[in-house]
Amino acid sequence: MMPEGVFVNFARMMVAVTAAALVAVPGTAEAAACAWKPVPLPMPAGAVQADATAADGVGGHVGTAEFAGSEQHVVRWSGSTITDYGRVPGTFPNGLTAREVNRGGVIVGNASQLYSSVAFRSAGTALARLPLPAGTTSSRANAINDRGDAVGWAVLPDRTRKAVLWPADRPETAVELGGLPTGFVEAVDIDEDGTILVRHSNDQYNSTSYKWRDGVATALRAPAGVKSAEATGIAAGRVSGTFVYQDDSRRAGLWDAAGAPQVLPQGNRAESVNRGGLVVGVIDAGAVPILWRSTTVESVVRTSEPLYLGKVGDDGTIPGHYTRQPNNRHSPVVLRCS
Repeated sequence: MMPEGVFVNFARMMVAVTAAALVAVPGTAEAAACAWKPVPLPMPAGAVQADATAADGVGGHVGTAEFAGSEQHVVRWSGSTITDYGRVPGTFPNGLTAREVNRGGVIVGNASQLYSSVAFRSAGTALARLPLPAGTTSSRANAINDRGDAVGWAVLPDRTRKAVLWPADRPETAVELGGLPTGFVEAVDIDEDGTILVRHSNDQYNSTSYKWRDGVATALRAPAGVKSAEATGIAAGRVSGTFVYQDDSRRAGLWDAAGAPQVLPQGNRAESVNRGGLVVGVIDAGAVPILWRSTTVESVVRTSEPLYLGKVGDDGTIPGHYTRQPNNRHSPVVLRCS
């Protein structure tokens, strides 16, 4: 687990790929009814590079743009309009990440300051800090649903973490989720019905994942031989994730809405899922991304230059960015099936 205070710009929670056309995997799935293609997003005025990290489900996308002096701003693409949200007042000029946006255009994520992280939520076209729970020193917001409930984690002085809910109807309140183990506990995602996806890591960095609803945490069952079940996203009750076995091999996984786990074919990691059952993941050999439609392989990405994919939207689009040579600058794109 990455220690608190260390932040990886542009790449965290994104899927690395080394491939430029999407092709179906022979023998494992029928060809997609449409062709998946990365579509460039316009670079914000004055920016030297940018990435797209999350989709609002209605055609818009958010990410981070970098300007002169390495100053980063949160930006949103909506149709032909680019909105610059700036950065969180009082935080470092870089180390800024937009992690999710809902259909109403509310963005959550985190900014950086000395030895810590600051969770934020957008208000209009500005970014505002989310409150810290009592006794904590640092925070990160990971997800938001269409109602406006945001979830993430907060850090205690002993470096352990608590899962946190910032309710839409009480924006100045940070609610610590109860009924969970102590230690490294993170709220990873939130479904539209209010179910919160939580991940707990033990001292060996092995994870148990939970669905949390109305104060009750239900552990997600893992397949036989799995030592770490690392949930990554939830939508319509389905949960994407990664199963780590006793020999440290990794397989992409999906829990159905009833909580039954399934190992997905070919992939080593599943990073996100949308309400339509589209799952985005990675084949570790070559860091090649793979798409499943529920539990069936749909396509694999193979391109000539590195592409990084973010969280799949409910509209079926997948935001991301290319890393362009010769200077490794990021160029924002959206992967679409058309």
